[in-house]
Amino acid sequence: MKRNIGFGCTAALMANMLVSPAVYAQDQSGNNASTNTESEVVAQGDIVVTATRRQESAQNIPLSITAMGGLELQKKGVESFADYGNSVPNLSYGATGDGSLGSRGIAIRGIQGAGATGLYIDDTPVPDSLDPHIVDLARIEVLRGPQGTLYGARSMGGTVRLITRQPESDTVAGFVHSSLSFTRRGGANIVGDTSVNMPIVRDKVGLSVQAFYERDEGVFDKLIGTGASLASQKNIDDLSSYGAQITLRVQPSSALSLSPRVIFQHTKQDGFPFADISPDNFVQRRDFDIAEGGKDKWALYSLTTNYAASFGSFTSSTSYFDRNTPEHEDYSAFIQAIFGLGTPLPSRIDRQLKLKRFVQELRFASDFHGPFQVIAGAFYSFSRDYNDYLPASVITGLDSALGGGGTIGDLAYTTTRHLRTRERAVYGEASLALTDALKATVGIRYFINSQSYKERADGVIAGGPVMIDRPTATERGATPKFLLEYHADRDVMLYASAAKGYRVGGFNGDLSPTCDADLAAVGMTRAQTLKYNSDTLWNYELGAKTSFADRKVTANVAAFRIDWSDIQQNVLLSCGFPFIGNSGKARSTGFEIEINARPVRALELGLALGYTDAKITKAGNGTPQLKGSPVYQVPKWTAAVKAEYSAPLSSRFEGFVRGDYSFTDSSSSANNDPLNPRLRPSYSLLDARLGVRSDALEFALFGKNLADTHANLADNRSLAAEAPGLPRIVTNRPRTIGIEARYRF
Repeated sequence: MKRNIGFGCTAALMANMLVSPAVYAQDQSGNNASTNTESEVVAQGDIVVTATRRQESAQNIPLSITAMGGLELQKKGVESFADYGNSVPNLSYGATGDGSLGSRGIAIRGIQGAGATGLYIDDTPVPDSLDPHIVDLARIEVLRGPQGTLYGARSMGGTVRLITRQPESDTVAGFVHSSLSFTRRGGANIVGDTSVNMPIVRDKVGLSVQAFYERDEGVFDKLIGTGASLASQKNIDDLSSYGAQITLRVQPSSALSLSPRVIFQHTKQDGFPFADISPDNFVQRRDFDIAEGGKDKWALYSLTTNYAASFGSFTSSTSYFDRNTPEHEDYSAFIQAIFGLGTPLPSRIDRQLKLKRFVQELRFASDFHGPFQVIAGAFYSFSRDYNDYLPASVITGLDSALGGGGTIGDLAYTTTRHLRTRERAVYGEASLALTDALKATVGIRYFINSQSYKERADGVIAGGPVMIDRPTATERGATPKFLLEYHADRDVMLYASAAKGYRVGGFNGDLSPTCDADLAAVGMTRAQTLKYNSDTLWNYELGAKTSFADRKVTANVAAFRIDWSDIQQNVLLSCGFPFIGNSGKARSTGFEIEINARPVRALELGLALGYTDAKITKAGNGTPQLKGSPVYQVPKWTAAVKAEYSAPLSSRFEGFVRGDYSFTDSSSSANNDPLNPRLRPSYSLLDARLGVRSDALEFALFGKNLADTHANLADNRSLAAEAPGLPRIVTNRPRTIGIEARYRF
């Protein structure tokens, strides 16, 4: 019944520098499917990225960036966001939204909340709650700090970019991969995926196809009933997912290329993987046998056109994103509590989230002869967001239980909400090499955003029929950027930058009159919650990127200070309704350190360390946070360590052993009780892999979460609201052990 609309250096070396002789002959994706110009190494130990909208060495970009190439993703066994998110310094995540399949939020450098972190598939922005299955990416780039000039509103804290592999028209290649694993408290899990590249017209047209299927057996059980008559259901949270990506690359000339592409993914979850009260509890107790779970279906259609002239390149990126996430929940305990019923009534609530978004971007990146370069572009986006509680929640016997005598009815709650957002922007960056070693860059993005909102609601909880038609609201603004970089030599670069970021404002749904007392407790009225404004920040950063011993060792560091104003914060009231408000100011300070080394050919090592101190500096209406209190959902320390050792076993095969360890510090959560934030304790995760590989074959034994850690990833906000005394904790999968095989051709 949520009424809020709420829409509103370099780990690159870890990917490519430390490759055994048997495998290094392959391209940097970890298979010989095809080379990708954006992933080719410029030197052993470096990777080309497009974070700055042009192809550059990650080690030479004046930006705090973690980049993982395709080979590193395969060696680490990455399949989902959690598999790589724990390796990135000052990146944290948790369940900050409603439900399960669309609830994950990402925070970078202490900047958290819906829409604070940009998530991109190539040039297309997608919701940061999306979790595309990783099959055969060219690389992943994580940009820390606001990217408001080049990426716009959804990159206030940073940007995560999933860069897909482009087809080649001169080779047939690919791989087939499968794994079988077993999870403690659960059962067997299977994954199968494949990637194929083939020429359609040699040197003119290439086709790339990736596909996967995954099934994870549930780990939660459910006890149903009261007293001694209890029925048991095992493994209620089974999850299955499948999807594919089809990309065509047409190159009629050496200068022109067109890449149409379709990506889709369907996920079904049979139950909610939430632990009652404690993340160590894998048994859910309910009065009634009411199924929970949902589906997440999304598709991305895109066309990218590139034209390379002698003085620069022109890019057109056109895309359409369509997502549908229906979920359903047992909220019998909540209904019993809010109405004070002596006997519980079986109650189910359904919600459907839909997002349809069209994006068009035109961009020019210069390649002038001389010290002056520019990047310029125009951006347009039109989104339609639906947040509907359908079908209506009708609770048989509610009218009688409330003594309505037929005047109240059994309709508990239903609503339909529709938000339209139109974004228009022009942007540019200009850089000038003042000397051979010193370069200055300035940039700015000017934007105009407009939104309109409609809502229809009814039911006892809604307070009767509700009709809202809000007039279109428009906002304008600019996000500048200033950068100075100094290259002492090819192995040492220093930089200083200042950049502004912002997040789009929006509308809240109409709150029920039953929330007036809760609003008064946080200094608000219902009229003040109707709309919230954009929030903005300035990021000030100093950084250094260094290499030693012919780039066998790299050490990158960045320090930052962020001043954040008019913070958008979601406040869930005890009446069961949330709203987003602008609440005061915060400051985030910290640093990132990434060190990668290959002391000997057989051994590769990596360390990623992040520190963030994010605190409220000015309290504001709509939040109980006082000056000096920590920003919710943000850990102070994050750390990740990796080590891999390989040794030849024969002329064809080598053996390898790898370990990955990550640490996430404690943080506070106010998802369900803003007056009493809950502690999320720190947690550590340990993964390991052991196997053999050659150019064509790889076999591995792997373990994930070997210490069987049950992390508290947040108290779930539920589709309706948390039942008193029954927090539902989002936790990670228990210890999983498995085997996998990969064949490359």
